Amino acid sequence: YITMSKSDDANKIPFRFSVNNCGNDTLVIREITSSCGCLIINKQSDIIMPGASSIIAGEINQSRVDSSNNEEYTVAIRTNQKDTAIHFFKIKVNY
Repeated sequence: YITMSKSDDANKIPFRFSVNNCGNDTLVIREITSSCGCLIINKQSDIIMPGASSIIAGEINQSRVDSSNNEEYTVAIRTNQKDTAIHFFKIKVNY
């Protein structure tokens, strides 16, 4: 879970997080999707070597959401891992 508050910028709430490869094999990020078209997501790299990490950054376009409520978004990261190929995390914005 990433919890954030409304940004001073009237239109954008930036976020960023690190994806760490704790395994022994190369991690390939195949696709990143979100539950809302208001999220713009950028990844630093598609390939993360064992022991390395990569930054995924983005922003929430506040002009495309109902700001009268707290909003929660789900992001799915699809990888080349055999057992757990899809990883989910949530972003919650408190308005």
